[in-house]
Amino acid sequence: MDFILEMKKKNVESVIPSYDESFKDKSYQLGIQLLEENEFEKAYEALMEAHTRHPEKLQPLYALAKIAGMTDDSETILQIADRIIEIAPDDIQVNFCRGWFLQFVGKYEDAKIALERTLELEPHHRKAKEFLDIVNDQLKTKSADKAIPNQLGASAKANDNLDDPKEVKVITAQEFRLIDENGALRARLGIDKDGSPSLQFINKKGKSPITLGLLQDKSPCLWFYDENDRPYVKLRLVNDNMPNLEFLDKNGYERIALSVDNIDGSPSLDFKDTNFRDRLRIRLYEGKPIVQLTDKNGKELIEVGVYEDEGEYPTLGFRDKNGKLRANICLDDGKPIIDFRDRNGNGRLMITLEDNEESSIYLMDKDMNIIWSAP
Repeated sequence: MDFILEMKKKNVESVIPSYDESFKDKSYQLGIQLLEENEFEKAYEALMEAHTRHPEKLQPLYALAKIAGMTDDSETILQIADRIIEIAPDDIQVNFCRGWFLQFVGKYEDAKIALERTLELEPHHRKAKEFLDIVNDQLKTKSADKAIPNQLGASAKANDNLDDPKEVKVITAQEFRLIDENGALRARLGIDKDGSPSLQFINKKGKSPITLGLLQDKSPCLWFYDENDRPYVKLRLVNDNMPNLEFLDKNGYERIALSVDNIDGSPSLDFKDTNFRDRLRIRLYEGKPIVQLTDKNGKELIEVGVYEDEGEYPTLGFRDKNGKLRANICLDDGKPIIDFRDRNGNGRLMITLEDNEESSIYLMDKDMNIIWSAP
């Protein structure tokens, strides 16, 4: 799975309620299956059928919201936010999800109202507090941005009387240059050919090893260049202000990326091939270390990690081309276990060492009931 898509999926799954087995609608169940396989268009059609049949149910709407979140469909998210609050205006989860939907698309004022309503209903809702802090920070930033033009306007008015040396002066120019005592250019602040502002620092050799500017999407970026003017390190914000540190090869292609998720703060280190595809990923997810190896299509094949289940234990997992876990090796409370699973993720064969150090083999049916064991 593509790393960015996986992060989006983890983000929405950490907020939106998961699959509800009690909702026995075939279109809904099919939509969930297609969603797990990242077949978003087909999943959307199936889930819309379920929603049309059961417009008062939240389950299809939550699943549709997951698709919208993973495909950056802001319009659908806003529609779902309005619809779920009509169905259950006093439901804690509904108000929280609505607040998350609204902050996801930048509707911070409305998101604040929904999250504050969540905390009225449940004062100890931890995630609502976390997202409300994010929303308040965004609102403060917007207020500060609005104040800047007013300050500049006040400065311009103060310059009506330019004969008074005490008055603040505003300088307008297309480019500023700083030179040292020898007249050598050491820094430049100006407008690039694409119309974006940039700040360049220049060394004594006349090279610019550091540049601060804006990318085509207007996000900030800091570049570091070698002596041949080739970029080799880039620090920027991606995917809704997620910090990303990239290491480039001699052709300027990203090969290593270090990032921090902007929702849960989880760090990740990715290694890419020459076709920009993730092949090795090291990350912390919910505090647990995970190493993932992927194929040339970005599909995760092998995963090594430490998981918590009444204690911590190491595990090695093998996945098929659809991302389904098919084999797993782990130490559970000191006992080595190997289990093989079907396409639905259900264990069908398990080999282990019991507490008495005797080996055991178990065969299970599709419902994971033991049908044979030895000894």
